[in-house]
Amino acid sequence: MDAVNARKNFEFINNIRSVNPETDQIYHFNEAEQKRILNESPWKKDPHYFTHIKISAVALIKMVMHARSGGSIEVMGMMQGKVQGNTIIIMDAFALPVEGTETRVNAQAEGYEYMVQYMTKIKEVGRLENAIGWYHSHPGYGCWLSGIDVNTQMQNQQFQDPFVAVVIDPNRTISAGKVEIGAFRTYPEGYKAPDEGPSEYQTIPLSKIEDFGVHCKQYYPLEISHFKSTLDTQLLDQLWNKYWVNTLSQSPLLSNREYAARQMSDLAEKLQMTANMASRAGPGGFGGMGSGGQFGKDKKKKQEESQLSKITRDSNKISVEATHGLISQVLKNVLFTANPYQNETSALGNPVDTDTVLSPAPGAQRVVGNMERLPRMFDFVTDRLLDCQIYKTSPNSIIVNEYEAGQGIMPHVDAPKLFGPTITALSLLSHCVMTFQHVKDSSVVYRVHLPRRSLVVMNESCRYDYKHSISKDLVEVVDGIEIIRARRVSITYRDMLIDNQPQGAQEQSPTPSPCGDQVSVSSSPTPMCNNNTVSNGACSSS
Repeated sequence: MDAVNARKNFEFINNIRSVNPETDQIYHFNEAEQKRILNESPWKKDPHYFTHIKISAVALIKMVMHARSGGSIEVMGMMQGKVQGNTIIIMDAFALPVEGTETRVNAQAEGYEYMVQYMTKIKEVGRLENAIGWYHSHPGYGCWLSGIDVNTQMQNQQFQDPFVAVVIDPNRTISAGKVEIGAFRTYPEGYKAPDEGPSEYQTIPLSKIEDFGVHCKQYYPLEISHFKSTLDTQLLDQLWNKYWVNTLSQSPLLSNREYAARQMSDLAEKLQMTANMASRAGPGGFGGMGSGGQFGKDKKKKQEESQLSKITRDSNKISVEATHGLISQVLKNVLFTANPYQNETSALGNPVDTDTVLSPAPGAQRVVGNMERLPRMFDFVTDRLLDCQIYKTSPNSIIVNEYEAGQGIMPHVDAPKLFGPTITALSLLSHCVMTFQHVKDSSVVYRVHLPRRSLVVMNESCRYDYKHSISKDLVEVVDGIEIIRARRVSITYRDMLIDNQPQGAQEQSPTPSPCGDQVSVSSSPTPMCNNNTVSNGACSSS
């Protein structure tokens, strides 16, 4: 699936409708009309005046990308738009530089200052829409307003109405594919909301149920729809390319590991709570109602069935999301590892034969079944490795790993019986520090700074005599330099030992490389290596 088809699928899933920018009034800003509506303020007379919100595709993707970038931390931003009848129209959105936590986010002085400056500058370029709402994320616990959110929205409606609150759950968006989004308006203080019956069910973590239940009658949801036009195409394409790359490079199963674990833990707690409630109910019914227990028993049965029904829904939702993640991984595997080059030569110089099963080398395990050509997207890096004489022939194995901030690599030596004498790893997106510790003498330690877009080469003593690892620290300091860790992707090239090719046959240790000066390892316990080659049993980074 290419980016264009993926975007069309995104628009279909989220029901984004196309409108004609020339005839549809949604793209025309009438300042006089907006002032008239503001002066009349019909929403002050009717707490349910606004019933619908329309969000442009550009604003939607901006908000989703911002929410996903926050991970488990809440983020916040503002929305620009206008009012059209009973509908609030969102034309654009921008992020605010605010600090959030895993449970709350509030705009501080610098956030308000940034908002004022942004709105001033954007009007200078002809964007006349006013700030008409705010959005923030609820990572993993659904789209609703907490007590803090309700207070924030009530203040906004009191002093700068019309205003709307939008909540996005990036974790459930990644798991389900469809954007998990909600839009809300609060009731005036002292207003008693009518009993509207049960709302659409959504999974609320047990730790959030109390906060959800206390404030759920203080606001109401708006119906959400999305739109786009030909005017948005170029901007939408640019945004989508970035969104699509992030989506393609991430695995829902890996990105949402903590979220999935919390879901399972929450489900177990709900089951335990339901079991405890059932055990406390006496033989006469719920709460031990004695002779009147039949009524209590029927009531308890309904409550228990309702609670178990909700737990069943939650369980089904978890399984569907896990299945969705597995399917996406299978599709990526088909896209990137399937062999479209039936008549070409493999990376080992042999004709590609998908039916061939290779036997193990002497003393080695059988580790490959087919030797297919490496994906062409890696040719540029592979050619550079050959030009720099790091490998004599193209390596036959590539593995791509993603590490979120706070994830590291345990100390290890890549199995000598499985892989050849040279291993290289290209680091993308983030800096990190790789630690090399001697296998026999743990006091011998080298720490190597790996900048973004750097290549580390491990051979000779570094390959076999040292364990290499990366810590889980978010911030590392090396030689007085503070290194802040972020999401990192590594592309590791290795030669898998295969049929009748003894260890070291595929390649020899490189001769002095034409791609950089060699720097010998000093006696310092923490030598640094930046954009140079380090030999003599250490490592290289270029």
